[in-house]
Amino acid sequence: MDVAHGTHVALQANVEAGNKFLSWSGGPCTGRTTPLCDFTMTANTSMTALVRGITSVQVLKVGNGTVTGLGISCGTDCSEAVYLDTLVTLTPTPAVGSSFTGWTGDVCDRQLAGPCTFTAAGLAQSVTATFQLKQQHLR
Repeated sequence: MDVAHGTHVALQANVEAGNKFLSWSGGPCTGRTTPLCDFTMTANTSMTALVRGITSVQVLKVGNGTVTGLGISCGTDCSEAVYLDTLVTLTPTPAVGSSFTGWTGDVCDRQLAGPCTFTAAGLAQSVTATFQLKQQHLR
């Protein structure tokens, strides 16, 4: 596209669903992390909008405990947008008087102990952490 020297130019990166705008590369907007790039044309230039695929990771809980990892602190924030191909580790912490009894769902299905570690993929991933009250033994 030909643009006259001294012309104000505004480029807007329109990112499709399932992607996140990262930054501009090349030209006067290099390194800007907002989708709007505005500048005055002073020379020939070429720019690229850098985007990366994302997916949603959602944690569900049964019982008393928390799950933490990669922007998630489930007790309060139980979902997070995650870049595709990112290694995610979710760590269960049972509340006092409870124990962690396992994972079910799209990832770590039927894993009975420890953190849930997986690579973010697809459109959305959901996992359930189950906590159970410990048995009280009366004497």
